[in-house]
Amino acid sequence: MTFTMVNLRRERKVDRPEKVLVVDDDQEVRSSIEKILTRKGYQVTTVSSGHQALEEIAGASFSLVLLDMMMPSVSGFQVYQAIRLVPDLKVIIMTDPKEPAERMVEEVKKLGAQGTLLKPVGEKELLSIIESALRGRGNEVGS
Repeated sequence: MTFTMVNLRRERKVDRPEKVLVVDDDQEVRSSIEKILTRKGYQVTTVSSGHQALEEIAGASFSLVLLDMMMPSVSGFQVYQAIRLVPDLKVIIMTDPKEPAERMVEEVKKLGAQGTLLKPVGEKELLSIIESALRGRGNEVGS
């Protein structure tokens, strides 16, 4: 029996699933992303604020953070500035094209974020950018 790369990747995730933190103030967005990623074998934690994100990152070892740029109180940009030097932590920025976050997104990309996603986030785009980021190649995807 032969294994494709996809099968090998799935088996590895079952042995030691990648830990993903989803940071978004919109409950529907968090829930939707959590369902998609859990189904694919990722270990997912969701939070609704920048403060909660910083607490989670300080207390756990995540492989990847999906970070909304526009949140009340602490913005995604402020969270990114605080976590960008955490070793081996990949960050993908999420933003709504209707939000005035273009400048923040450009700054975060310059600082080293692995990619950006436009909301609403589609399953195919989400999985593609996450897999690319975890393999070490950043990219940008818009839904």
